[in-house]
Amino acid sequence: MKKIFFYIILFCLPMLSFAQTETNGQPTETTGSAEAAEETQNGNETTAAESEGEDLQPDSLPASESPSTSDRGNLSAERQRELQSIVKPSDNIIYQGEMFIRFALGMSVPLFSHFFNNPDLGNNGYTNNAKLYGLPIGGSAAIDFMYYLEGNWGVGIELALQILQTQANYQSLVAVGARGQYMIRRWPFDIPISVGLGVAFNSLYIEDTENRLYAGPYIKPDFGFFYNINEKWSVGFNTTFWVVSEFYFSEDKKNQSNFSAFWDITLSARYRF
Repeated sequence: MKKIFFYIILFCLPMLSFAQTETNGQPTETTGSAEAAEETQNGNETTAAESEGEDLQPDSLPASESPSTSDRGNLSAERQRELQSIVKPSDNIIYQGEMFIRFALGMSVPLFSHFFNNPDLGNNGYTNNAKLYGLPIGGSAAIDFMYYLEGNWGVGIELALQILQTQANYQSLVAVGARGQYMIRRWPFDIPISVGLGVAFNSLYIEDTENRLYAGPYIKPDFGFFYNINEKWSVGFNTTFWVVSEFYFSEDKKNQSNFSAFWDITLSARYRF
């Protein structure tokens, strides 16, 4: 009987040891599989991150979106003007390169004339418009072009016309000259203050005689006030004080040397380039 139990125990021992070995091996295999899966997942995430990092590199951006030297301040003059061509409501400066063309139409009032060598005419050579002009008001028109430099200063050219009725018939005055201007901007308002210098061609028509044409220097201070409708157009008015001179040096005409003053009030429109 003892031998039978002995043989049974010997037979069961291998079975128990095999079962224990098999049971201990299962966690080991499971742990190994989990670690392998985790490593695989981490590897995939690292690969994806590297791929995204490569996509975000500046070299992969389109050529049109990648930063260039010109985007860092080396823009061409044409591009700078294009960027500055839109005046914003908050802007109170005049950009260098701004250009305006102005059209003006209104009335001209002759104020007085002074004859240097004819003190017997009027009061010590001064005479009011009633002795020279048939109507106290005439017509005035002007066109000018301005180009702005730094510091709100502008330079340009101008062409102006006056037509006045005189005691004889009528007088026309065409002025061509240069113009300097300083402009104050308080958006949406512009206040240009300018002075024009040039030559005035004065044509006097006297009935039954030949026309008289004389060219003399003029100076023309001007004050304007404009409202900006948009970035391109503005409307306003100008008030201008003219001083036009005539100098004669021959003995027979010396007493005709004079200067005359006129006051113009015009409605104006400007276009901004």
